[in-house]
Amino acid sequence: MERARPRCIVVAILFLCSTLTWAQADPELSATVGPGPKYKHPLAWIGPVYFHWHGMNKNGTPTGLYFSPWLPLEGRAKWDGSVAHHKKHDRYLINAGFNLILFEDPKGWRWSQENHLQSLKELKANGKKVPKVAPFFAAESFKKFHRHKNFNRARDFNTFYGIVESWFKMFFKVMGRNDLAWYQDKVLIAMWNVESGFHEAPPDFFQKMNSRLQRDFGFEAYWTVAPSWSDHGPDEINHLFWGREDVVHFNTLRNVDIRAGFWPLRNVDPELFQARDGGELYKEAWKQVVSKASRECGGKANPSLVLIESYNEYQEASGIYPAQCMKYPNKKAYVGKPDRKTCLDRPCISHKFKDKWANSCSNNRAPFRYLDISKSMIKELNRKLASSGGGDCGSS
Repeated sequence: MERARPRCIVVAILFLCSTLTWAQADPELSATVGPGPKYKHPLAWIGPVYFHWHGMNKNGTPTGLYFSPWLPLEGRAKWDGSVAHHKKHDRYLINAGFNLILFEDPKGWRWSQENHLQSLKELKANGKKVPKVAPFFAAESFKKFHRHKNFNRARDFNTFYGIVESWFKMFFKVMGRNDLAWYQDKVLIAMWNVESGFHEAPPDFFQKMNSRLQRDFGFEAYWTVAPSWSDHGPDEINHLFWGREDVVHFNTLRNVDIRAGFWPLRNVDPELFQARDGGELYKEAWKQVVSKASRECGGKANPSLVLIESYNEYQEASGIYPAQCMKYPNKKAYVGKPDRKTCLDRPCISHKFKDKWANSCSNNRAPFRYLDISKSMIKELNRKLASSGGGDCGSS
């Protein structure tokens, strides 16, 4: 028994060294729960899922994501994942009033994520009020996208936690604790499916994940996740990228997600199609959110979490990025088996649907239709939340 003591001392020293290393990398990081004292919580977190796989790979070749009805305003070849690329789109988000980015983590695209974090760091240094960041994990976060995952097994659980841990290590090399989105004194994490089918996991899966996060980073997460995780102890469910749900989905009184439109991929049921109808679908969804907005006694906002599907998802055509204004049917669009050469900077569609980006393409603000709607409705939502209710609860 006495021989076990040196091992304990070594482990303790290693743990202490690890803690000191993190403290040096991020002075705000400590064992205490919650952000730093200067952190300002908004009445509502409002932000889209921002994808990090783009028109071009790091080596300059086109990616496999090569068909969509809505071409980026600058052309898809300019979606190169550079700091300049992300900075342009971060400015769009800032101008629209978004205070949150659901930061998608795809396997093999860490270089793009690192560039995006550098963009946010530089904008913040220049005095911009940049959105806070919440990681968004999905099947694309794994090396083996289609492999069945059983998180009852230590190997699969450790693989998944390793992805989450690696993301936070990447984040803290560039940004600080106060640059994360904190929700109910926890770090906000969003998640979709982690495989093409369904996974297996213990009922206390998220409790175990939080124990690891607390051990390694000094905080727990608030998990907003896809319905496939409902039996495993998440904080709440969202319906981002989840079948043909309503374009606005009130998951709870406080959690809502919004979609601008949807074009199904090739060989996917055409009944999933949702026409954006010149932005009317998106605007109407926002109006529903604002109409139901209120404050509880004590000041809590409903909703306090508004998630947008998405900023720049390309093939499913749910993005709200600035795009070249198009109307469909359109003879200029290529219909058939898409390929990288044909569809790099040409609209390529999987089905012949009727839809339009904006009601009028002659308007010089037409490319920014969805960002303009967002800006107007975010102002309206924040105004209503700031002015409604929120007094003391009083005696019951």
